[in-house]
Amino acid sequence: MQPAFVTPSPPLQSRNAVVRSTSDPRVPRRQRSHPAMTVHRVRNARDFAAALPLPESTPLVVFSFITAGCRACKYASHAYDRLSNDFGARVRFFEMDVSERDNQLLGKRLGVEAVPAFQFYAFKKSPQHSGVGVLEEFVGPRTVPRVRERLAHYLDDGLNMDEYDFETD
Repeated sequence: MQPAFVTPSPPLQSRNAVVRSTSDPRVPRRQRSHPAMTVHRVRNARDFAAALPLPESTPLVVFSFITAGCRACKYASHAYDRLSNDFGARVRFFEMDVSERDNQLLGKRLGVEAVPAFQFYAFKKSPQHSGVGVLEEFVGPRTVPRVRERLAHYLDDGLNMDEYDFETD
């Protein structure tokens, strides 16, 4: 059952990482890769609400906040694609350009003050309140290895929400 604040929206736009054939002998071995996972593009607040995890869905969602003219964001975007390839089967990945008109206010509301920024969202059910909240946030292109480390931690050790204290909507 969906929370009241989530309204149905058109399918999210996807940006797939480059996929090279693994069987084509003309492609150098180091450039061959497994099928790419998808990074979904968030265009507005409705897409953002639809992307948030529900109890029955993937327990962890990662958002990348970027701007179009930012070099550090381009670097982080490529690294984010690699994260999607590595963890995409168990985590959903989304990207939002906070310089777009529809996303500027939403970015401010979500506390995005610098880019690139990464936020982990998770569902928490407690006796007092249940909902979706920000689990962790990282800012800057050099935080991508830390994002990878934390994803591995949550997925390998299990995502036990009783250990984490965060505000839910």
